[in-house]
Amino acid sequence: GAAEAKCKVAVEQAVALQQRLKESEERNSRLDSEVHKVKSVTRNTAEPQLMVEAASLRAKNQELESRLAEQEKAYQSCKEQLAKALTRLSKIKEEEHEREIDQMKLLLRARTESHEIQMEGKQLEDLRYQLSRLKAGDDDDDFDTHDAGRSGSWLQSTAGGG
Repeated sequence: GAAEAKCKVAVEQAVALQQRLKESEERNSRLDSEVHKVKSVTRNTAEPQLMVEAASLRAKNQELESRLAEQEKAYQSCKEQLAKALTRLSKIKEEEHEREIDQMKLLLRARTESHEIQMEGKQLEDLRYQLSRLKAGDDDDDFDTHDAGRSGSWLQSTAGGG
């Protein structure tokens, strides 16, 4: 009795395990077949296509890197040209400023010389007037009182007052 029951249970478990094993092997075989099909399809179609795409992307990448290098060179060239232009502009402005200063100096010198010439002209005029008065025989007292303003301005300009 008890041994037969144990034997029957063991046989049932063995049959159940054999059934599960058979199902697992069938499932495994199906999965292997599907994997084999996917690999076959991938090898036959996708891999060459992926290789073409990869090559295309590499070429595009190379082209973009080349364009980037060209743009960087152009940028550097523009930067250098701008620096040169700014340096030239700075020199031109400096030269222009120097010319303006020189023109102002010349103008000041011309005005100063013009003023000096006017003063010397007045002095010369005063001297001529005095000389003509002296030739005419006027005496000094009469000259001093009559022409004090004129001779005074002459004395101031000769003494450094003008």
